Amino acid sequence: MKMLNAVKLIDACIEHKIIMRDPERKDNIIVWYANDIDYPDGWYSVNILTAAGELCYNFEGQTVLISSLKEKGIDFKEDPSLDELIGIDCTEEKESYFERL
Repeated sequence: MKMLNAVKLIDACIEHKIIMRDPERKDNIIVWYANDIDYPDGWYSVNILTAAGELCYNFEGQTVLISSLKEKGIDFKEDPSLDELIGIDCTEEKESYFERL
């Protein structure tokens, strides 16, 4: 799953009350970390885009969220057009930007 579809999945889970927004930080969600090298087990407030970036590589997490939506009667489908947006190659623009510095 690519980044924008992961954001779409998280948004659907927020909308259907599977994932909770952090009431103090509207750009964050509450996430449980377990067996993580960087964090002891517990609940953390994580930026939605950070969580989406992690979800991209977490097939088990994707499956759990999609299954949770299904239990609520929501059939989540990835949007292939979003994959095309994230696949844009900006290498030339970045190189020319750094050459000007």
